[in-house]
Amino acid sequence: MCSRKSKSRQLRLILILCSLGIGIGAAVPIAAAKTRASQLHFRTGLVYGDYGGQFSGTFSVPTALDIDYEVFTHNNRSYHFRFTQAVQLPDSVPFYTYGGGGYRFYLDSKGLVENQNEPGILISSSPRWRYYVGVDAGIAQVVVQTFGSIVQAVSNMLDVGVNGGLMYQVGENLSLELQVGGSFGYSFSSVPEQGATGRLFFGGAYFF
Repeated sequence: MCSRKSKSRQLRLILILCSLGIGIGAAVPIAAAKTRASQLHFRTGLVYGDYGGQFSGTFSVPTALDIDYEVFTHNNRSYHFRFTQAVQLPDSVPFYTYGGGGYRFYLDSKGLVENQNEPGILISSSPRWRYYVGVDAGIAQVVVQTFGSIVQAVSNMLDVGVNGGLMYQVGENLSLELQVGGSFGYSFSSVPEQGATGRLFFGGAYFF
């Protein structure tokens, strides 16, 4: 009889210890990968355009500025919002000003940086090379032709384009970037124009 009671107590003790073990195991947090899901791009370079319609003109600005903010929706896909301005110096003529957004696809490469934190260990996964293509659309204001230093023929346009780029990671958050792109603009203002714009940029991107 004593033997049966002893075995019963031992069994209950084992069950209690097992339940405590399960509870403790469930309470221990498992470290999740921290994904950096956005990055900011800064670029500078050449913007050139060729437009025709009521007026005709071309421009080439080698000191254009381009900024875009990119938000990843997947490891190889993202949205981006871009602002570009091409101001010719020293006359300060804003030949091309653009604001818009688009979608970007990373080809045969990951677009994201991921950090995995474990007790005493940090595992970082970042692609060394990244390649992408993208599409974008927005509104552009173009100085099609100048008449002296004051009078300008300006047209507002719907601007739709494509782009491609190459990125090289040089640090945990920083990468160097080369981008080429082109777009077609169709006027919706009182100055009817249409034409094409091309760009060649070099710059960098920073992960957040």
